[in-house]
Amino acid sequence: MLGNGEEASEVLARVVEVEGKSATPVPKRVDTLLQLAGAQFYSTTRRDEARATIDRALALAATHEGPDSPVVGEALFSSSALFLEHEQLDEAAITIDRAQRLAARGTPSLRARLALARSTLEAERDHVSLARVAQRRATAEAAKASEPFVTFMVRLADCELLVRERAAARAVEACGALVGVAEAGFGRDHVTVLAVLVPLAEAQLARGEVATARATIDRALEIAVRSPDPRRLAAARYVKVRILDAARDRGAARDLAATALAELARANTAAATAKRLERWLSTHPGRPASP
Repeated sequence: MLGNGEEASEVLARVVEVEGKSATPVPKRVDTLLQLAGAQFYSTTRRDEARATIDRALALAATHEGPDSPVVGEALFSSSALFLEHEQLDEAAITIDRAQRLAARGTPSLRARLALARSTLEAERDHVSLARVAQRRATAEAAKASEPFVTFMVRLADCELLVRERAAARAVEACGALVGVAEAGFGRDHVTVLAVLVPLAEAQLARGEVATARATIDRALEIAVRSPDPRRLAAARYVKVRILDAARDRGAARDLAATALAELARANTAAATAKRLERWLSTHPGRPASP
């Protein structure tokens, strides 16, 4: 994203205006509108405009390409991803339903990504068994698509789901193998590596490997602090909080949780992570002061 949400929104709004007056192909205009919606979600003053921008992108695709066109299917997928990123689960569900009705005539890649979106949605709703059903569908469609990045994202989602299923040993194996794939494909310090390290650290913690988990999450945080996305940093910090507590460093854990909460409040994002941090703080009080 360009800068923060405010700056990116202003820049992309101007791009949208220019593209609307030129011969820019409709798929490119749709993509720019969805980028604008993503920026608006991060803006403190324009967040309420994001839904209208998404609707504008979908209307543009349907009008110029046809309501059942692949462009509409791709736009619906991108819209569902935005809603999932920003924890608007009801909107995500509606959008995924619409997209999956079109996807029967779409590509295996689109069907794989939509099944992955469904798996993520159900996992966020704590419907783990439904998430696993969708994950199996995503895996099957990804095999047909033979697109390396889609395959990687399906494997990453499987790592995260194994953590939710409390299958710690399998999660450590799956995530550990995927770290090398991410490093080879994107570089050691890419945010995609961060996305694998966080569930790996969670799985290591679940197995009682506290020191190993701490080393893993520290490496993840080195990447996260350079990321412009406050949600990634907050998610990594939440895992670090629990690792610190497992290492019997309750004071440091509470300090980090408070810092993460304050930064999320300023960014006005990641409500689910904020609730997890608040819940952890309420159930893990500090030691009483010495008399």
